Amino acid sequence: NNYEAPTNRFGLVAKGMGIVVPGRVGDVIEKNLVINHNRYGIVASPMLDANLYFSQHVHVKNNVVLDSGYTDLALAGPWGPGNCFEENIYQTSTPPMLEQLHNCSNLNSSNLLARLPLQGDPSGLMMLAGFFADAQTANLDKNLYKEYPWPKEQVTMEFQDISAPSPAINLFYIPNTEEIEIPFELLEKDFENYYKAEKEIIMSGVPISSPTLWQLLFQLYGYLMPFVLYAAWAALAIKDIDTNDKVQGGMKYVWLAIVYLVPFFGVLTYHLAGPSNISKAMKFGAIIGGLFSYIAILVAGAIISGLV
Repeated sequence: NNYEAPTNRFGLVAKGMGIVVPGRVGDVIEKNLVINHNRYGIVASPMLDANLYFSQHVHVKNNVVLDSGYTDLALAGPWGPGNCFEENIYQTSTPPMLEQLHNCSNLNSSNLLARLPLQGDPSGLMMLAGFFADAQTANLDKNLYKEYPWPKEQVTMEFQDISAPSPAINLFYIPNTEEIEIPFELLEKDFENYYKAEKEIIMSGVPISSPTLWQLLFQLYGYLMPFVLYAAWAALAIKDIDTNDKVQGGMKYVWLAIVYLVPFFGVLTYHLAGPSNISKAMKFGAIIGGLFSYIAILVAGAIISGLV
């Protein structure tokens, strides 16, 4: 939560977060105490770099994560396979029931239902995009290492045998996590009044009290607009099913079930391959035009904000 610490633009994105696992593969986050961060406690997320990297096979287990501003545990989508959360002490997670549906013990299960749904929160990527866009437009005192003052003269280190390596720490040390005890007594502490971390209400991935312009843009258009398009397509399909002479009797209920029970693909199937009576021009405008507008707004926002 130290927003005064010197950093580059990438560091600005991670401020207010406890442990960030961006686009990592195979990391194990275990036996950590993460308390009172303004944004996330522990978050596994994609990484926006030269490419978009997804977190894969990240295990988050046996941690104490409490009183985070946004949420204690988070899995931001899109996400890769094998991420799991288990035996953590926490209060909130994004998405809800993260440990129940992404438990580590289910990874090797032969039961298909034990591994589904492979859920995450797609709004996390849009939130991350908003953070990166804010960082691109932020004024930093120093961004490049060359802009920092030259350090003062240092004392030369002395070695008995400079050719013999002598590391300050054991580079191959592996901690024994079984000997690390989880401080259960901390559950009785009043962290909110003690640390005074800023708490935030999140709705559909958007911070309610203090969203920035870029957070609103990417969250509202990047995350919510697909649902708006889906609602519009579904409304057109339902109206057409009711008035379409090609759909009679029990087939009305069959197509309604497809539209209701198969999100996105059901309504697209009705419009593009089913007996839809809507004109081709209207279909093109509603479906292709809607998708094009969605992509165009995101691309324009990313370019204007300096994200790409």
